[in-house]
Amino acid sequence: MGCHGEAGKCGKDEKPAHRVCLDGFFLGAFEVTQGQWEAIMGTNPSRFNFGPDYPVEQVSFEDVGKFIRRLKARTGMGFSLPTEAQWEYACRDRGQKKTYPWGMESYLPPANCGTCSAGEFRGKTSLSNSFFPNDMGFYNMGGNVKEWCRDVYSKKAYGVHSLKNPVYTGKGSSRVVRGGSFADNTSQLRCSGRDSAIPTMKSEYLGFRLVLKR
Repeated sequence: MGCHGEAGKCGKDEKPAHRVCLDGFFLGAFEVTQGQWEAIMGTNPSRFNFGPDYPVEQVSFEDVGKFIRRLKARTGMGFSLPTEAQWEYACRDRGQKKTYPWGMESYLPPANCGTCSAGEFRGKTSLSNSFFPNDMGFYNMGGNVKEWCRDVYSKKAYGVHSLKNPVYTGKGSSRVVRGGSFADNTSQLRCSGRDSAIPTMKSEYLGFRLVLKR
């Protein structure tokens, strides 16, 4: 986990690269959609309200928490946001040293971002099943909308990570955000790239996917 010296693109908060061990988990193949959100919450807050199969956006970390609590109550299943360790494992196809979810290529990749070959999708969200998935079957791990993770954001989190199922819960006012959005450039879509947002932030660039314990 972390940046492996990728052509000088490593951020200071992506080091040190370190080994982690994760228990089994299921991760959503797609970002949570507007239709799924509306089925649980009864409303659709998204700016790009193009249909039920587009990713829900303009949802804060706190909003997502309410969604998960209602989903658990309805299904009796242990859904949550992914930790950033789980998210990166999936982005890297089981933790391989891949720079991007689609591989190593940075020039006009098949994804929805500002410098990607998104075609008609550029400047807005695309369907949750747009483009090809990575080798593990996950769609839009790079681009489309950024994704909330469970961890508190800290630039120094990697220096205190535990080997087993790490999740940083220390002091901090922001939460980890991963994956980049339709407005970001390719370098911001790296699997090791980290970003943050305050828990009350709502943005058309920001959505999420869910994890379920095995």
